[in-house]
Amino acid sequence: MDQAPGNGRFAGRTYIVTGAGSGIGRAAALRLIHEGAVVVGVDIAPDRLDELADDELAHDVAEGFPVSTLRTVAGDIALRETVERVVEAARGRVDGLANVAGVMEGFVPPVAIDDHVWERVMDVNLTGPMRLIRAVLPLMVRAGTGSIVNVASDASFDATVAGAAYTASKHALVGYTRNLAFFHGPQGVRANLLAAGPVSRTTIAESIRSEFSGRRGCEGVRVPVPGEPEAERLAEAIESRYQVKIIEMNPARCRYLSDTLDSTVILQGSASDRDLLIEENISDADVFLALTNDDEANIMSSLLAKRLGARKVMCIINNPAYVDLVQGGDIDIAISPQLATIGTLLTHVRRGDIVSAHSLRRGAAEAIEVIAHGDVRSSKVIGRPIGNIVLPPGTTIGAVIRDEQVLIAHDSTVIESGDHVILFLVDKKHIRDVERLFQAGLTFF
Repeated sequence: MDQAPGNGRFAGRTYIVTGAGSGIGRAAALRLIHEGAVVVGVDIAPDRLDELADDELAHDVAEGFPVSTLRTVAGDIALRETVERVVEAARGRVDGLANVAGVMEGFVPPVAIDDHVWERVMDVNLTGPMRLIRAVLPLMVRAGTGSIVNVASDASFDATVAGAAYTASKHALVGYTRNLAFFHGPQGVRANLLAAGPVSRTTIAESIRSEFSGRRGCEGVRVPVPGEPEAERLAEAIESRYQVKIIEMNPARCRYLSDTLDSTVILQGSASDRDLLIEENISDADVFLALTNDDEANIMSSLLAKRLGARKVMCIINNPAYVDLVQGGDIDIAISPQLATIGTLLTHVRRGDIVSAHSLRRGAAEAIEVIAHGDVRSSKVIGRPIGNIVLPPGTTIGAVIRDEQVLIAHDSTVIESGDHVILFLVDKKHIRDVERLFQAGLTFF
């Protein structure tokens, strides 16, 4: 007997979840298990069911459950034999069924659809769920209770966001669900439809890129291109405020990112794939970021994104020699981790109250931010217009930050105590002179 122990709200109940190896199906299966239910998890990919079983086993061990609460069935839901095995695994009791599994043919118009693709999409998205529902209905009707949830999509109500077969199958699923509720609602069987938007880490998302294309609210999207932890950390920091998409070539990495991030859309593919960028409305993207560890890949994908209409393009370039070559052209901002690291180190080794320092032109020059301390008696800069300050050769003041307000430096701008002064030094050998210039005299202390 493998009924789930404990006092979870679904303890003692059995639920069938198709598409349990990924996306919504996986999340639903794990949640039901954690709430005490026995779950029959169905998926076409055995390796994904193995991952699900590993996660469920870890939960059982942590909770002290003596037996497994997951029964897996690997198979194609479009096949009658799979439906039979699923019902057999339920062992005479089905309290709920979630039809999540689905496939998609891409953004294919009616004139281009072939018989095989049409039949395959209909078999998985419509015929398979119908057969499984038909098989479990007698158990639910006999018990006088039961819940059936069919997962559709926005293509169930909008004919412009997906291909012909997928759109037809999801529209049909809506009508079938309504008919199901009409006939069997009075017998205690609830039938509901969940129209989900785009979801990452699914069979659809991995095989058909256009699941995320079309008019899916992509205005104002930020599009990071992953570079292992950099893209993950950035997406995690901004996904609550912006629409974020990550393009990743590695399927395993895609699955990891989709499990880790909350609302970021994960796309499997190449950032240099012109068709993919166009499908994902790159022309509407506010920012495109290339964050891989391959300089050439970052440069080429950034140039392509800019040519296709991205408003601003930023990329990481690990070779400092490339930075000056590409920045200021089609690439708006080139970031050198090496130079940024040098800047962080400079902040700590420079004298005076220098709060930040950045190496420029491969270390030949520097930009520094220094705080002006003292008063007109103890400081060589406070109370003086910039035009009257004797700066070291090759040194200019670019801006002054005062109470969070940025002031463009003019000869008439007067430096005040507490100002953050931004200086540019063409020759870094004069750094010490700048440090001495901004050091307050002893009378200040």
